[in-house]
Amino acid sequence: MSGTSAATGLHDHLEDRAFSVVQVPGRPGKPRSSGLTVVADKGLGMHQTEDLLEVSGDFVDWVKVASSSARLYRPEVLRRKIAAYATAGVQAVLTGDFLELAVRQGVADAVYAQARELGFAAVEVASAQTVVAVQDKAALVRRAAGHGLRVFAEVGRKGEELRRAHGGWLATQAEVLLASGAHQVLVQGEGIVEGVEAIDEDVLLTLAARIPSEMTVFQAKDTRAQAWFIGNLGPHTSMDVDIDAAVPLELMRRGVRHRGLLGLVATAPPATGG
Repeated sequence: MSGTSAATGLHDHLEDRAFSVVQVPGRPGKPRSSGLTVVADKGLGMHQTEDLLEVSGDFVDWVKVASSSARLYRPEVLRRKIAAYATAGVQAVLTGDFLELAVRQGVADAVYAQARELGFAAVEVASAQTVVAVQDKAALVRRAAGHGLRVFAEVGRKGEELRRAHGGWLATQAEVLLASGAHQVLVQGEGIVEGVEAIDEDVLLTLAARIPSEMTVFQAKDTRAQAWFIGNLGPHTSMDVDIDAAVPLELMRRGVRHRGLLGLVATAPPATGG
């Protein structure tokens, strides 16, 4: 991996990449605490996984084994996939849709235990498709953490384009879930940046005002949403994007791509002694 560690305070300016004569803004190397890129693996084979990591591995921080696809893998295949991601510095998350099914069947703790045994670093606790009280979600967060897993706790629901989300209530949920031990909060995009004619800026800015940026990941499946987050919250905003958006998003973060952003994205250089 070419990125320098964020812990050193150094930024990766891609000097070892092609056309290094062209200067681009730096980004903290991995492991990063902000500006995370999260993608969804909905059934990639090992060759596809290797291709993804060869091209995008330096720019992806977390991969969600998504759409309940984990239920279809043989354990040895899943272990091999997770190990390949880990070798490239990409950590695996078991997604919330599958955990929602486990919760309804009363087997959440068994799933948490097996997720840990298979090599998952984190799980997503969600109620995107079911109604779960926030205190019950908080209990699920604590139970997952008890199994040694980090937790991405989702706020918002699928189908929210049918009614307007309330930024204050989402922020309150986020605060409860973070206080219960969630690693980060994942903000569902539907009804806020997806399925809407105009991005609901009030909701997003309410969340940004109350929840620290390093504790929030925003779902941003299209370039309009990605451009809004970078333009309004900065290039170090953490986002959950489609798997083929990892490279375009990295270019956008560095001010190299997207209308209206070329030359407008800047990052502060690391502090120097003296």
